[in-house]
Amino acid sequence: MQRILSRAARRCTNSSAAFNSPHAQANAASVHSEDAPTCSNMITENDDFTWKTSFVRPMQSEVVNALRRGDRQRASLILSNFHHTKESLTKEDFSYILEYCAEAPDPLFVMETLELMEEKAIGMSKSIYRYVIRALSRGGYAKEALHWLALLGEKENTHATTPIFNIFLNACGSRANLKDAENCLEILENLFLGKSEITYCELLKLCSGNNLSYKVVVDASVANTLKSAPSTVKQILRWAFNDVLHACVPFNNCQLAEHLFTEMQKLGLQPTSYTYDGFIKTVIAGKGIAYASIVINAMERRGIEPYSDTLAALSEGHSNSLQLDLAEEFLERISEIKPKHIGSFNALLSGCAIMNEPERAVRILAKMKHVNMKPTLRTYELLFSLFGNVNVPYEQGDVLSHVDVSKRISIIEMDMFNNGIQHSFVSMKNLIRAFGAEGMIEEMLRYLNIAENTLWNINPYQKSYLYSTALHALVDVKETHRAVKMFKIMRSCSLPTNISIYNTMIECCKWLPCFKSASALLSLMLRDGFNPTVVTFTSLLKVVLENDNFEGALDLLDICKIEGLQPGIQTFNTVLLRAYARGQIHVLEYILECIHRSKIQPDPSTLWYTFCAYEEHELYNTAIESLLVLSMRMISEDAGIPSEKRIVFEDLILSEEPDAEFRIIRAFQAGEEFLATALLNLRWCATMGATVSWSPEESLWAMRLAASYDANKRPHINPSDVPKSRGRNPLNRPYWEANR
Repeated sequence: MQRILSRAARRCTNSSAAFNSPHAQANAASVHSEDAPTCSNMITENDDFTWKTSFVRPMQSEVVNALRRGDRQRASLILSNFHHTKESLTKEDFSYILEYCAEAPDPLFVMETLELMEEKAIGMSKSIYRYVIRALSRGGYAKEALHWLALLGEKENTHATTPIFNIFLNACGSRANLKDAENCLEILENLFLGKSEITYCELLKLCSGNNLSYKVVVDASVANTLKSAPSTVKQILRWAFNDVLHACVPFNNCQLAEHLFTEMQKLGLQPTSYTYDGFIKTVIAGKGIAYASIVINAMERRGIEPYSDTLAALSEGHSNSLQLDLAEEFLERISEIKPKHIGSFNALLSGCAIMNEPERAVRILAKMKHVNMKPTLRTYELLFSLFGNVNVPYEQGDVLSHVDVSKRISIIEMDMFNNGIQHSFVSMKNLIRAFGAEGMIEEMLRYLNIAENTLWNINPYQKSYLYSTALHALVDVKETHRAVKMFKIMRSCSLPTNISIYNTMIECCKWLPCFKSASALLSLMLRDGFNPTVVTFTSLLKVVLENDNFEGALDLLDICKIEGLQPGIQTFNTVLLRAYARGQIHVLEYILECIHRSKIQPDPSTLWYTFCAYEEHELYNTAIESLLVLSMRMISEDAGIPSEKRIVFEDLILSEEPDAEFRIIRAFQAGEEFLATALLNLRWCATMGATVSWSPEESLWAMRLAASYDANKRPHINPSDVPKSRGRNPLNRPYWEANR
């Protein structure tokens, strides 16, 4: 068997010579001559035990059945019996076998069959060529398939042979084999055969590939072939490219989308609005909204109008980047708003909630009502977050704001129920948080009870989150007994706890005040497998400082460092606030040097506590000097500020223009309020006659604090010897420190 297959593979490439040999032509002529055997002759030859033609054709089924069973030896044996017949065989006697081999594919048995056909001098038809090419190309015998293609082109040099070439190109596309496709195109060109639309489509499949996770590099010869395609074919190619581009969107395959877009330009395919729609949606997820903005600008320069879906995707991308002005602009440009665009509206409302812009949210709601856009559950969840509290985060709620909040929430709930939408975990979470922030404890507890009774599908962790939110609000308004009761309920119901819940309960102990209770909670937290964090130590500091135990506070700071935790500026500010309130200037100076040695930049609260502590003790020069040094450190904790920045800052600080302060605020309003605060402080110090130095470490005040720290002079505290703050109530803090 192996010998037959090997011989067939070797002789396959020489079959054209065999078919054109004189001997083969003579045999072929004898088949169609008058001397050829007839059926009547065959009947009289009963003494010869040979296979007759009438028995050959049914034997094809036996060969195919043997191949299907995997019995190749029997199939070859049956095929070899074809040799024993003295009657003429035609191509139809092998067509069924070759057809099966093409579908299988089975290139080796095809070559064995071709060897027999060659010996019997049987001619080839286009259908036989089709079977042979398909079997060889799909079976991995591309070299032999190309040989038969060349032979076919020489014998049948007509456009009707192009479909057979397309079969080979289809197989190349399945294997992403560009080299074989180039050889096929070369044969087409050498034989002056034309290309059909199917040819171009197969080339497109080859170029784009069947797997979106791979990038196929298109060869120049293939690209040039596609570029010369007629307009109808290019339209088909454009549709195909567009379909693949849109298939990249759910997979966020930006790399393939860019490659396809580039290949369209190489092939001379002009992108349409639909093309840009798929491309922009993909690059928003892959490269960000900034890159997508460049693409949309290039698109509009070409005079191509974007789809409404494209504008909606751009609006949603800008909303996610908190560029709300641009998001609202693209939303306004949508000419035909459909229900599926609700995602863009919700994204913009989410941005309004994050940036605390309820006025913009009102405009968005008016737009939704104008276009009859039906809200979804997500819309109402965002509305509760946006309009659940009246006061800005730095103000406390009052009776008037409580009435306003109740009215707003009632209107939102009524509209939600009218649209057939029920509360979800997120909507209840936002409601409970909003009532807690406003200090509306009774309403908060009522909705917590409603959530327990109506939200049957929430898991224990979600239920624990609702309790945690309410617990935090109770501690903020000093409802210690209710907070303790709620914590006991959580423990009795075996609700999962977390480090945040324990930190809240430890902070609750400052209102008792009872450090033993805080220590018991800390022990319980450790038994539950939670390690203390910086926030835990901050809560413990608040409990200790409530009893003016500054020694214990400094010990806690040391323990925090020993545990490998770096206290943040909020932790240090907790001690600074109490030191300022109790007039402990030496403690305050020690903490300030600790902040500097830890290379932590101070914030506006740090400056406020320090300046007021010196000012209340009538140390005015020290107050201004400390404000200068801390403002410099708030700009940069490094040894120096770059000269180019220093020139800009000096111009803002020393400017005599009336709008100088407004320029400072406007220049640093985008997320750099600390820098603006530092520059305003330096400008005020310069106005008071102080010299602004860009080397804060050379200040006498800074040098004194450093020398005291190096001498290991930890302050000795005796609160009874030091009076409390005299000039102002330290709890009347600036806006940036409120609610902390």
